[in-house]
Amino acid sequence: MAKFSSFSTQSELLCTQGLAYLLKAHEQARTALASEVQIRTGVHIAEALTWLPEVAQAAYEKAQNQLTTGSGNLVVRTQKLKKLGAKAKKAIPDSLVQAAELDQQALGSPEGDSTGGEQL
Repeated sequence: MAKFSSFSTQSELLCTQGLAYLLKAHEQARTALASEVQIRTGVHIAEALTWLPEVAQAAYEKAQNQLTTGSGNLVVRTQKLKKLGAKAKKAIPDSLVQAAELDQQALGSPEGDSTGGEQL
């Protein structure tokens, strides 16, 4: 059996303690990095939650405007088709029809006719 000198045992002990210290420092650094990632991710999520409703609102308003405003809005065109005898399974909500009619009146089109009296 081999015998170790006390010098060998002491150096092994120092190496073991040094490795333990390095492993502990590495684990603390990983924990700190993970915490930083969590904090930054939380900040980005919070920022996204503040601007996301604004983007959604803008998209909603754009779609609403395409339905009810302008000279060739979809609601007025659909109402013209109904007057010509087209049948639909579902009705357009009255609020959209009224908004489209108000817009057509503001544009100066007679009776919501944006085509100048032309038929579709």
